[in-house]
Amino acid sequence: MIQTVGLFFLMLLKIAGWILLVLLAVILAVLLFVLFVPVRYRVFVQNEKALEPGSNLVKKLKVQVKVSWLLHFIHFVLKYGQEGFSNEIHIAGIDVRRVSAWLSRRREARAGSGRRQKKKTEKDTDISSIPDTKTDSSAYGAPEGQAVLPDYKKIDNKELENEEIQNEELKNNEIQNEEIQNEELENNKWADTDEEKPPDELKTEKKQKKLKKQKNKNSDKNTDTDHNIKQQTAEEKSQSMRKRPHAIKSKFQSMHTKLHAIKSKFQNMHTKLHTIKDKLHKFKQELTSPVNRRVAGHLWKELCYMLCQYKPGKIKADLTFSLADPAITGEVLGLISMLPHVYRYPYNIYADFQSDRLYIEGELMVQGKITGYVMVLILLRLFRDKECMQIVRRLTGRA
Repeated sequence: MIQTVGLFFLMLLKIAGWILLVLLAVILAVLLFVLFVPVRYRVFVQNEKALEPGSNLVKKLKVQVKVSWLLHFIHFVLKYGQEGFSNEIHIAGIDVRRVSAWLSRRREARAGSGRRQKKKTEKDTDISSIPDTKTDSSAYGAPEGQAVLPDYKKIDNKELENEEIQNEELKNNEIQNEEIQNEELENNKWADTDEEKPPDELKTEKKQKKLKKQKNKNSDKNTDTDHNIKQQTAEEKSQSMRKRPHAIKSKFQSMHTKLHAIKSKFQNMHTKLHTIKDKLHKFKQELTSPVNRRVAGHLWKELCYMLCQYKPGKIKADLTFSLADPAITGEVLGLISMLPHVYRYPYNIYADFQSDRLYIEGELMVQGKITGYVMVLILLRLFRDKECMQIVRRLTGRA
């Protein structure tokens, strides 16, 4: 029994060891691929001559950038033309954009199906709320066990008749109430008036009394308003006389605060200029120090090494150009012929001295590769340099 258990544990340890070995091998393979398998790039530029006068120089420009890694396992394409920018990403031959679009469509379809199911369930609940004619047949005056549909027309007609009767009763009650109120108002008028005077004379006397009362009220109001206006003017004059010294004091205080603000601004400007002067002095010291000069020389060497390693391996050009002036086109052609790269790669550059338009026409292809181990070597050499690490610590604030 003990031997079988021990053998079982040994088998488990062997399986775990093999799994760890496989994982380590995969990690090492990925690191080796990243470091030593180059990332290849290819840039293709094409431009056609615009026949329309006054048109843009790069109206018909087309640019295509291709980046691939590990035998096109990862492939990226960026295009630019008259329609604008467009890109493509392929991993193991699978278009990532199409897959993402398919997944989004599938999610939308699932969401739509869920909404439809909810609507169906709501409809089913509404239908279930209607009473069953087989079970509730006694409610409609039929014997039990028989399926009877309710007569909805008869029910609607009865409801309409009841509403019409109620509306007629309400109208009759309102008419009777109005007649009673009118009779009461007439009786009260004749009771208040004297028996000897007719109603027209009584009305004229009442109007005259009302006019007299209104005139008396208006005269009293005018006298009150005049008196109030005089009191307000007197109070305002007294308040203004009291507020004058306070206003003068507030003006002097505001002037004092403004002068203090101007003084603080000048002090801030002085401090800023002083700090800028200190920074310039420190920068001058950093430039003139021999340690920084050695570090700058080391960085320049590493940068030149990186550019030499990552420079294009192939360049092809077939171009014709004109700058609308024979003298300027000749000068530019002479400058291009002075470049050493022109004679290292297959260039075909032609100058059009007869054209009176500015244009560039032709094709340009640049191809090269970028490897990861170059960057790793540069970083290791910089980390080994003590002076460079001291400057890095000082810049990051760790010194």
